[in-house]
Amino acid sequence: ILTPVPEMEKYEEISGVRTELFPYGFDPLTFSPRPIDIKYDIGFSGALHQSQHYPNDAFHVENLRPKIGALLQPMEGVRTFWKSSDVTSKEYAATINSSRMWIATLAAYGDVTPRFYEVLGSGTLLFCQQIPEAYKFLLKDGINCVTFKDDLNDFEEKIRFYINHPDEAARITQVATQFFHNHCTWSARAGALCKQLAEL
Repeated sequence: ILTPVPEMEKYEEISGVRTELFPYGFDPLTFSPRPIDIKYDIGFSGALHQSQHYPNDAFHVENLRPKIGALLQPMEGVRTFWKSSDVTSKEYAATINSSRMWIATLAAYGDVTPRFYEVLGSGTLLFCQQIPEAYKFLLKDGINCVTFKDDLNDFEEKIRFYINHPDEAARITQVATQFFHNHCTWSARAGALCKQLAEL
């Protein structure tokens, strides 16, 4: 079993079938750095996950999205883009490009969604919830992304730090853009899948 959910050991135990982590990817034709003027300091787009379609135990960590929205709203001097939408489009990609930072949080079952990779490939600073242990080989705080604590007590401080230190943000995004375009596109994922199948 190949799964992007970081609970692969649990799935293997339940199923009795070898289970390995297989992360998502992104389309580099849609998500790449573009020479677009910065309009927003920080952005977010995605479902708030208050839907009844998820079982009660789907979120293994607290769903932080509503709390983050409430924190951002009164933040003085911070230009924010906030839209609850799961639609992928050129407009969405360009909005990521026009933002200094973009927020991504874990989805149901601790899932590290394609949105993480879309931001990482866009030349925008990924500002994300603390990374599950299984993903720490790929997502590294201060190297290719910036994480905030689940209790959000460092959230505003980090936003203001990277607004006021654009060179530091640029250092992180340059590392992220190069690495993820080389290793984490859907094409790269397909190649990795073929290699794993050939080794069976």
